[in-house]
Amino acid sequence: MEILTNTRLKEFRRCPQRHFFLYELGIDTVSRADALILGIGIHECLEIWWQTHKVGANIRDLYTTAAVAHPLSPELAAQCEAMIVGYDARYGPSSDFFVTIATEKEFCIPLRNPKSNGQSRTYMLSGKIDAIAQRVSDGALFIVEHKSSSSDISPGSEYWQRLTLDEQVSIYIYAARQIGYDVQGCVYDVLMKPPKRNLATPIGKRKYKKDGYLYAKQRAEDESIDDYTLRILNLIKDDPSKYYRRGIVSRLDSEIEEFMYSVWLQAKMMTAYRHENTHPKDSGACYMYHRQCQFFDLCCNTASVDDARFYKKDKIHGELEGENTNAIIKESKKLDVICAP
Repeated sequence: MEILTNTRLKEFRRCPQRHFFLYELGIDTVSRADALILGIGIHECLEIWWQTHKVGANIRDLYTTAAVAHPLSPELAAQCEAMIVGYDARYGPSSDFFVTIATEKEFCIPLRNPKSNGQSRTYMLSGKIDAIAQRVSDGALFIVEHKSSSSDISPGSEYWQRLTLDEQVSIYIYAARQIGYDVQGCVYDVLMKPPKRNLATPIGKRKYKKDGYLYAKQRAEDESIDDYTLRILNLIKDDPSKYYRRGIVSRLDSEIEEFMYSVWLQAKMMTAYRHENTHPKDSGACYMYHRQCQFFDLCCNTASVDDARFYKKDKIHGELEGENTNAIIKESKKLDVICAP
């Protein structure tokens, strides 16, 4: 059986051709955008933080342990470290309203048609929940998701408005309940990425005053990593609410049922495209997130999957550990109603 994750579903909605490259052929490009690399580093650090609920004097050990699997450039390392220090100051033991029940909780559950309760004979729904936590005040359980963003994350911003429709929240609340956690919603932690490091002004663009000094906002040298880290820490200290926002996102049972039926229909469409050996291109996805899709040249027939920049992934779903997944899938075949897609 095949695995469906939130990421896979998102890529399919984004562009069926891109989904084909990533999940049918299982290929990707070697290079990764800085934003993705930073996001991975922050995620690794927060996983450890939610296991301990503290950083304190061990911030360097925490960061080193988390980042070892995903090496960061000096600039990204400075951003990551400063953001985790700030996160601990804002949500550490002195302001601890949640107790961690589990971290990186992986699930692999049957994909069902909520209208008939029929189980897919092709797909399983899988993913990894950042954390499951219990609210101290009333004992209520919540899933925890943390994201990093360059967008405005203030209350009422477009970022928070989009969360009312966020597919990942719906899938993870549904999945948590299916595996035995009666969660009431999602604690959504958003970390705003700090400004970039100040680099030396290109020689051809430098302008000097009569006294021989550069004009304001121009530099002869790159900002040192130590100075950059200190600047980020001071920015966060001066306005922590700008860089960290926490909110509770809930779902009605009817909303989850409606969404899960849409997932069922998406799975049927995936199967139909595969059977027809067609994978439509969506030109609107070619330049999302201010950069060209890594498969653009393949779609234009100006490159081949055999080119050096593409490689075959060892794991289609790299975010999943795969522990017990085969056993879960095997057991799922014994469950009640089996039907399409």
